[in-house]
Amino acid sequence: MYILTDKDNVIMYIANTVCRQKENNYYLLNENTNMALAIPPEFVKSAYEVAVIPQNVSEQRYCYSPEQGFFKNENFVKHYSNEERLNALEDIVNMLVLGGIQHE
Repeated sequence: MYILTDKDNVIMYIANTVCRQKENNYYLLNENTNMALAIPPEFVKSAYEVAVIPQNVSEQRYCYSPEQGFFKNENFVKHYSNEERLNALEDIVNMLVLGGIQHE
């Protein structure tokens, strides 16, 4: 497996295959998703071949460096989908309407 990291060592992409194109772009192929992607070199700090990627490691949530191995990205902020946001708002409205919050 291969990982590409940005300037802060954040894992940007995990792929089965990485190669360089004529234009010097990184070309990624993920056989699990049949996805291919070309990334300009100015966005990539390093590309690493890694024998084993722990199951809990995911893009953006983790960082990697040869010295430290895999470690959590302390700057990661979860972005909620529109569906998750609407569900949370519906829950709050239901609490208000059904008397979950009392007014004095």
